Order: sequence, then C-alpha cells, then structure tokens
Amino acid sequence: MVVFSLLIILINIFPANFVKGKDLYKLHPTDDAQIAQNYPPNNYGKSESMSVRNQYGGFPPPYGNGWARDALVKFDLSSLPVSPGDHVYAKLEMYYYKWWDNNPTGRELTAYRITSDWSEDTVTWNTQPSYDYHKTAVATVPHYPGKWMVWDVTPDVQDFIDGKKEVYGWRIRDEKIWGDANIPITYFRTKEYGNYAPTLEVIVDNVPPSVEITHPKYGLYISDRKIIPLPFTIVIGNVTVQAFASDEKTGILRVELYVDGTLKNVSYNEPYTWELGKIGSGLHKIEVKAYDKARNVNSKKETLLLIQ
Repeated sequence: MVVFSLLIILINIFPANFVKGKDLYKLHPTDDAQIAQNYPPNNYGKSESMSVRNQYGGFPPPYGNGWARDALVKFDLSSLPVSPGDHVYAKLEMYYYKWWDNNPTGRELTAYRITSDWSEDTVTWNTQPSYDYHKTAVATVPHYPGKWMVWDVTPDVQDFIDGKKEVYGWRIRDEKIWGDANIPITYFRTKEYGNYAPTLEVIVDNVPPSVEITHPKYGLYISDRKIIPLPFTIVIGNVTVQAFASDEKTGILRVELYVDGTLKNVSYNEPYTWELGKIGSGLHKIEVKAYDKARNVNSKKETLLLIQ
C-alpha cells in the first residue's frame, strides 16, 4: 500500500510526458553582468542587478550618444545532456524588478548571440565580447515590474547542439532611440541576488505537432457550406480553409497555408482560418503545415475541385 501511494505521488509530480531530467532542463548562469557605455572601464560582475538603457539621450543622433547599458548573460550549454539532431525549445528568462528615470513599459529589448568568451569578473564596455549583429529574439517590457521577460533563443541553442555555432550567452539591448533626458532604464536581477536569477529553460521535443485540415473536407460545399458528404471534396464559390494544430509539449509556433505548392498565408495564433479567395476553377492542392516551438514540422494535404 505504501509503495502504491508513493507511486501515485511520483506520477503527480513528474507527468509521464514531461519528465524533469529527461525532457526539461533549467540552467542558471555561469556569468551575468551589465556593461556601461558612459563608464567604459567599470566592471559590474558582482552586482545584484544589471540594467538596460538606450544609448541616445539627445536627438538627433549622434547628439547625446554614449548612455547605453547592455546586460550580458552566459550559460554552460555543454552541460545539456542532448545529442545533435535533438529538437529543443529554449527560452531565456530574466526577472524585471524595477525601472528608473522613465517607465520603459512597451519598449522592445533585443537579444543577440555572443560570439566570443567573457567573464563577469573582468568584462567592461572596453573589453566587451563580440556578438552576432543579427537579432535572435525580441521581448517587450511589461506594464509593471515584478515580471519575468522571456526571449525565444531556440535558434541559437539548436545551432549549438548541432555543432553549427558557438554560443557564449546573449547580449540584451534597448535599441529604440530615446533622444531626450532621463532615458528609461530596465533593471534585472543577477545570480548574485540569489532569488530571481536569470534562467535558460530547454525542453527536448522530437515529436512533430498534430495537424488536420478540418474545412473543407470530404463533401460538396456551396458558398462555404457543406451540403452533402462525399469521398472527395468539391467546392462551388468561395471557401474558407480551416485547420487544427496542437503540440502538448512546446506548443505551436506557426501554421502555414500552401496552395498548389505556394505559401499563401501564415498564422501565429488560433483560429487557423484563411479565406482562399479567387484562385480559379480546377483541381487545387491545399497543404497546411504546422511548426511547434522546437521547430518540428508536420503537414496535411488535400485536393479539391474548385468551381468559381
């Protein structure tokens, strides 16, 4: 009886499709620090906070240039027990706990992949590491402090796992020109604070999402209404294509609609519904392709006879 009760407890703690230590990994940073453009030789590696600020305090640039603060954060990705070819969804989470000078609500903070090694004990604006100028992800500062900001850094982590790129963390920047006094400053906690340290959450997901074309499907449709069921699909007039897509582990990233092999539309949120429009009478191949957040893909196709 005791063994049975223990088993029930373990099942509730570790659901079968989401096992900690197998599918979900949470990494804490090895290094995190800010660098400040207006104090270029200063090191902030032991601080309990790091902040992000736009560089322009006067308008137009370059007037007032020189006020940037960027946050750097690094994780030991080599500690992940994954193999090349595994699909992952990775998100960088940083705790926004206060602002200063002006409210940064709604400002976009961009994450860039750092391409050279660095240490929080020595990094300064003058000794800053190199980084990839192609942005990895963007997150928007929430309305109130006391929230986690999240960047989808899956492409970088996936490239590291597949041996394509080195990843020495991410640089967080505020790049929207302010051009006035009192530039908004966004503050985050660091690992030195203890609680609310930055986190890299990585979910292994090698299972493609489920996807179905739900409308039109196997019937005679007139003016987008199904009149009678058939073993094939005939559409008279205009038609709306509807699809269902789901992924239990990482969720759906996007769903694409193809008509005769050409991409026609993309949806990032439900409902996955598109007006087919005037594409001409005849046989047409409809394909709906779904991607989960780990970039697994699945698709469904259907041929319909369209009479317009």
